[in-house]
Amino acid sequence: MEDNCITSQELSQRWKMPEATVRHWRWSGRGPDFYKLNGVIKYPLDGVESFEKERLMKSTSQYPTRKK
Repeated sequence: MEDNCITSQELSQRWKMPEATVRHWRWSGRGPDFYKLNGVIKYPLDGVESFEKERLMKSTSQYPTRKK
């Protein structure tokens, strides 16, 4: 599992956004699924990629679906 996961910092670098935004999305349930083991947050890479693909759009008139 560890080899296929990234940290919050790595995710923020991947998406070029502040790590605080990644944390807020995690707290609010807007971000990709994650593991919290022994206090360490890890995001499965396949889950991050699925999250990205679900939000792929062809025009700006489309809105991504929100995860509830």
